[in-house]
Amino acid sequence: MNTFLQCLMSIPEFTDYFLSTEYIDDLSNQLKITMKGKKKEISANVVLTRTLGNMIREIAAAALFRSGPTPMIHSYNPRFFHESLQKLNTDFAGASQHDCQEALTLTLDAIHESLKYNLIIDSSGVPESSIDFLMVSSAEAMKESYKNNYSKVSELFDSQVLQCLFCTEPDRPNDILSRRFEIYNQVNLEIPDDADNVYDCLDKFFEDTVLDDDNLYFDEKAGKKVRAKIVRRFTALPKYMILTLKRFKQNMYGVTYKKISREVAFPFGDDYLDISDYVEGYEKESATYELNAVTIHAGNMGFGHYFAYAKNQSTGTFYEYNDETVRPIDLDKVMTSISTNGYLFVYKRIGS
Repeated sequence: MNTFLQCLMSIPEFTDYFLSTEYIDDLSNQLKITMKGKKKEISANVVLTRTLGNMIREIAAAALFRSGPTPMIHSYNPRFFHESLQKLNTDFAGASQHDCQEALTLTLDAIHESLKYNLIIDSSGVPESSIDFLMVSSAEAMKESYKNNYSKVSELFDSQVLQCLFCTEPDRPNDILSRRFEIYNQVNLEIPDDADNVYDCLDKFFEDTVLDDDNLYFDEKAGKKVRAKIVRRFTALPKYMILTLKRFKQNMYGVTYKKISREVAFPFGDDYLDISDYVEGYEKESATYELNAVTIHAGNMGFGHYFAYAKNQSTGTFYEYNDETVRPIDLDKVMTSISTNGYLFVYKRIGS
């Protein structure tokens, strides 16, 4: 649990928000809506969000983080946050190890539900190209997605992915059969058997899905089954992209039984993550990211331990956060550990 909190707290816009009146206003508005409803009780989502906000404020008041060039020498026990997380989901009860990504997902969803509001999206101009028309459709989809459903989580972490179904029959090449836009605040990547780096994992995520032979698509307009393919691309990019490697395999009953320790290289430092090959639209030319934080799962399925490397935005120095131990770290010297055991990566968009 501590590791994903360190990753979140390495994001200035995230911590600054919880220290601002904007957070107070958003929370107050949601509480007013709650009190107008039939069940006038504060939800577990709000309890967790308030606990997180209080924790960030306490840490800031004690100057325990973001202290400029001075290394962080104190620790903070997030006991109350853990208690609120347990109330939200009893799977996180007790002191045993829990999945970092699942805890992060639960937390981001709780924050979003507690602080969401309506976002008004306006567009103007006359579309002149196919990209223009695509971006109009993208904006219209966002209007629907963010109707009373936008938050600081959306602002920082949301991406939009287009899923387009093309006909591949010889007489109808590339006819669009259907199209939909989806919102992601994290991207979960499988590790192919031959993966050497994160781009191999991204290739797998964005690999075309072919529908043919025994898996034809029924085209309602044509009234028959046709060959087709599903193509996915980003159409909007987040300020901070969260990438999670699926290092833990599950059996048919959903029980995790194996950890994948294959080395997967990730760009860091001056070697930026460039995802332009997976982008369609206006943001294709500004699709580079720098590493901001990473969680490490050391050990195996039976016995493992999480810790994090995260960047201090004031100094540009990475620190290792390992329970009560905090120390500056040279990522060049721990890249084998990151490549083999890196689990959850947070990248900051260049220029965001």
